[in-house]
Amino acid sequence: MTDEDKNLERLMRTYEVVPAGGGLEEKIISAASGVQQKQTIWRWIDGVFEEFRLPAPAFCLALFLLIGFAAGIATYGDRDAYPASDSLIEQLLYEEEYPL
Repeated sequence: MTDEDKNLERLMRTYEVVPAGGGLEEKIISAASGVQQKQTIWRWIDGVFEEFRLPAPAFCLALFLLIGFAAGIATYGDRDAYPASDSLIEQLLYEEEYPL
């Protein structure tokens, strides 16, 4: 045995190690639950988002597009989006060369 091993053996004999009693984890949990935690603004915001879970991004995108489509229909109603006169349509359809 080396000197380090002998010193270790002597230390182990000097200090008595008391085995942990049953329910150690419950003692630790109960002691930790009494400690007041410091709450920052970021921890509070994180808690708010944990309470109100946001839906999946694909669902949000589909809902956003549906709302936009409904708003577009409600905005225009029965009106034409781009009213064009018959002469403009005939000019575009039957003109052979477009001016530069």
